[in-house]
Amino acid sequence: VAVRKPTQRELGLLYAWLKHDEASREAVQGAGRDPAKYWSRAGATGAIQSYWEEPCGIECKRRLSSVAPNNTHVCTRLICAVVGGDTHGLPVGFAVLKGDACTIDAMGTYTRWRKCGVGAALVEHCLDEARRRGRREYSVDAVISAILFWRRLGFIPVPARDIPKDKLAELEFHRPVVKQLR
Repeated sequence: VAVRKPTQRELGLLYAWLKHDEASREAVQGAGRDPAKYWSRAGATGAIQSYWEEPCGIECKRRLSSVAPNNTHVCTRLICAVVGGDTHGLPVGFAVLKGDACTIDAMGTYTRWRKCGVGAALVEHCLDEARRRGRREYSVDAVISAILFWRRLGFIPVPARDIPKDKLAELEFHRPVVKQLR
């Protein structure tokens, strides 16, 4: 599995995958409920859509634009886990990054590729980038259903007593996890 910025073709495949998945979630949950916030942030209404609408070349020289939230350039906000080739691979996972271009905001793995190391490869790529930038600690707001995944990678859930009071309501859906970097 290679982790890198997606090519235009891979981006198209990734976009189609997320659109299909969002449609499936809406059908299952019923017309009255929205798809998970996770997919909204990452997929059709989030960073991947922005990237799809305003793609960049491999050697992107554009300055920050209004394409992405917080005036952050989209190229630095999306990485893909790809199998099968340097320019014509199949995207099997992705990570949408925050403005610092190394902290994971949302990530996903294609269902058939789960438990094959795709998510771990994406996280390791981001940890390497954080180490390169001199960070000593890496923190992520993990979806509750993924806490075991993060634990397997050496992350520790932040105790509730150490979470700011204004964030305690989010513990039902997300839990901060942290890992010390060497």
